[in-house]
Amino acid sequence: MTGKERAAFRKQANALDAIFQIGKEGLSGNMLVGIDNAWNKRELIKLTVLENCDESAKDLCDKICRALNAEPGSWAEIFSLLKAWRWRELLYKPTDNATLQFLRYIIVGGCAFVTDFCTVWLLKELGLHYLVAGVFGFILGVIVNYILSKTLAFSGKKANMSAQMEFVLFIVISLIGLGLTELLMWVFTDGLGLFYLLSKAIAAVIVLLWNFFAKKLMYRKKPDKE
Repeated sequence: MTGKERAAFRKQANALDAIFQIGKEGLSGNMLVGIDNAWNKRELIKLTVLENCDESAKDLCDKICRALNAEPGSWAEIFSLLKAWRWRELLYKPTDNATLQFLRYIIVGGCAFVTDFCTVWLLKELGLHYLVAGVFGFILGVIVNYILSKTLAFSGKKANMSAQMEFVLFIVISLIGLGLTELLMWVFTDGLGLFYLLSKAIAAVIVLLWNFFAKKLMYRKKPDKE
């Protein structure tokens, strides 16, 4: 959700009456049913969190969304951006939307994979063993992945460490990915008899998931304000 959309919803909410007040006893099952029914009938609902409530408004919002399988700001935000074709916000504007980050990382991983894949194919055709070719493909793929991860998938984020340690950790994550790639290629090619490029493709999908979640944990801090 963009800042303008959030401000517009807040303005609309000022004219609404709260359908529930959440106090000391917190959320109840009947309250969740009522919220779900109201949510299905209207675009915007308003709740009031009383001062004697032990939970914050944000925690209550997260709890309601989890209970109703309505994670805030994920697919709804993406569809809104697609509908308005806000390509800059879709591709590289900083976001906390994990779903959008993952979709961006698929693009990142795809670009790195094409670089890696083409390198492996070219070097294999030139006579190198497929595992050796995989190492060179990995190195070029990491370079592409690092640049695009910083500028696209995790734009506006930084690692909670020095730039030197960030690069070292990125390399460590990538080396683990390399080990998984080589192991999986060996299992699928020598063990199961699959064509080496098919083995590479299967391994790439598995390693993509490892890389995303590991790097998401690393890039979870917003940059300090100047």
